[in-house]
Amino acid sequence: YVQYAGMAQASLLAQGAVPSATVLEVRLCGLGMYCPTQGEEYVCAPHTYADAPGSTECKKCPGGTDIDASRTDAADHDDQSDCQNCVPGKARAFGAATPCEACTTVGNYCGPGAIADDTLCPAGS
Repeated sequence: YVQYAGMAQASLLAQGAVPSATVLEVRLCGLGMYCPTQGEEYVCAPHTYADAPGSTECKKCPGGTDIDASRTDAADHDDQSDCQNCVPGKARAFGAATPCEACTTVGNYCGPGAIADDTLCPAGS
C-alpha cells in the first residue's frame, strides 16, 4: 500500500504518475498476507496462501490439501507448499471453505491428498 501526507493517490501512482504530496511510506503486503485496500494488511485465512508480495487476495489450496486454522502466522500461508496433504481417511475438495473432512462413504476410501471419498475399496477388503 501507499500512504501520503496528503490525499491518497494510489491509482495515479499505479499509472506511473509522480505524487504531488509527500510520500510517507511505500510498502507491498508481505508474503502470506493480502491487502484488499490501501493501508489494510491481513494474514491469509485458513485453506489459503499468498506467494507474491502485494497480493490483494489469497489463493485457495489445491484439492486434497489444507492449511489448518491453527496456523495463523503469515509464514504459515506464504507458499503453496504450506498446503499439506489431507491424511489418509480424510478428503478436501478444491476451494472448500472447510478443512479436510472424514471420508464416510461405505465401500470407499481416501488415500493421502484425496479430494473426495470416491475411490472404491479393492474387492475382498
